Amino acid sequence: MKILMIGGNGTIGKKVTAALSGHNLIIAGRSKGDILVDINSADSIASMFRQLQTVDACICTAGTGYYGDFATTTEECGASSDGLRITALPAASAPSTGRKPMT
Repeated sequence: MKILMIGGNGTIGKKVTAALSGHNLIIAGRSKGDILVDINSADSIASMFRQLQTVDACICTAGTGYYGDFATTTEECGASSDGLRITALPAASAPSTGRKPMT
């Protein structure tokens, strides 16, 4: 299976990547990997998918910002970073990048 692993060189990503070692993994990251992507940029995400053309699965373990209990998260927690917005960006940008949503 051809799997795109966004954040595959990060703390969590390395563990997931190891667990999927029997597959054809493509590691994407902001500063290193098989392909570079800025998950803050819809243009960068679209460019990455255009370069890859097809994948069987996409896993995103990338993130930045506040890492606390979601139940106690406030606006102030995300004020200094895009961490909360980044988490939702890939799904929210699917229509604008031409990808079909998963069903």
